[in-house]
Amino acid sequence: MKKISILLLTLGTLLLFGCNPQALLPNDMTYDSEKVEAYYENGEYEEALAYVDERIEKYPDDASLHGERGYLLLELGRADEALKALNKSLELEPEFEAALNNKAWALNELGRFEEAIDFAKKAIDLEPDGDMEYVNMGNALVSMERDQEALTYYEEALKINPNSEYAFFGKGVANYYILPSEIPA
Repeated sequence: MKKISILLLTLGTLLLFGCNPQALLPNDMTYDSEKVEAYYENGEYEEALAYVDERIEKYPDDASLHGERGYLLLELGRADEALKALNKSLELEPEFEAALNNKAWALNELGRFEEAIDFAKKAIDLEPDGDMEYVNMGNALVSMERDQEALTYYEEALKINPNSEYAFFGKGVANYYILPSEIPA
């Protein structure tokens, strides 16, 4: 009982002297994911980005918001900006798998394939059951003309999600570029 009284007294004092309760909670507990999903479904990525940016102003230390911003910027074809948002997300939460995976995607888009492989590996280690982690790894490998190796990642993605359009496409690209001499007997 004494601990609860001290806690309430401390919180009351903080509020009395103008401490913003949001400063005590760095993560956005009122983020409306259904609203963002509706934007996604309608292809309204700019609107979703505006909403996320508004939330970031109130919660600048929320790694999830910065990660979401990075994803949205990638969807909008703005990989340079996305990379900055994803770096901020990972600065706040270094093991944030979605940000690691999307950073691999951003690095692929920027032609930084070796770095993309490093981040795809980290994402796979944290989320071995996610198909897009393997697709991003395959994409980096295909871009480096390591098509045979890329195939193994696309096939792994298809084991996880047999309907993955990205894995099917990547597998087709890798197969197209494999020289007949590289095909196992």
